Amino acid sequence: MIHGTYTVKRVRETSTCTLAEDARLDKQDMFKIYAPALMPDIQSGDAQSLPDPIDTTCIKNGKSTSVKMKTSTKTQNYIMAKYVGKIPYDEKYLEDPEYKTPAGTKFTLTCLDGNPNNKTFQ
Repeated sequence: MIHGTYTVKRVRETSTCTLAEDARLDKQDMFKIYAPALMPDIQSGDAQSLPDPIDTTCIKNGKSTSVKMKTSTKTQNYIMAKYVGKIPYDEKYLEDPEYKTPAGTKFTLTCLDGNPNNKTFQ
């Protein structure tokens, strides 16, 4: 048996992110964002969630010990983060209740204590 330790590298606490889709930022809520620091090999673009096939031939077991698994999984090119910034009450927001901040708008992403599961943007 092998005994040892494995450390997981912490992510940068602050980095740049962009909105992955148009959003009305008039409340502190969860929104779709693209964060290159957390997702360097994922292409940005329209926020998408797509099925991706799983190669089930990677597991070779006998019939009595066969593994039952799904043949696909969902992949997405965005992550969800909570918006904690100021509500952007500029003329566009006041004049048009349907106006949304456009996708691609840059924000600052914060991962508290370097933990990517505890993320906010403003």
